[in-house]
Amino acid sequence: MGNYIELMKHEETDNQGLTVLKDSFNQDAQNMNLHWPKLSMERRRELTTNMKSIQSRLLTLK
Repeated sequence: MGNYIELMKHEETDNQGLTVLKDSFNQDAQNMNLHWPKLSMERRRELTTNMKSIQSRLLTLK
């Protein structure tokens, strides 16, 4: 099994854009955490790429 991916916490100062990005990241992270053994390598790569993209977008918004 892969490593557990920690979900992003929402903060009171988050605007709608940050909230949407964090929700999207958390959804992908939950899919990885809950379904890791069942996911194909292609789906794992897709989810990982999505999460990395969201993380970099969040860093530029902060």
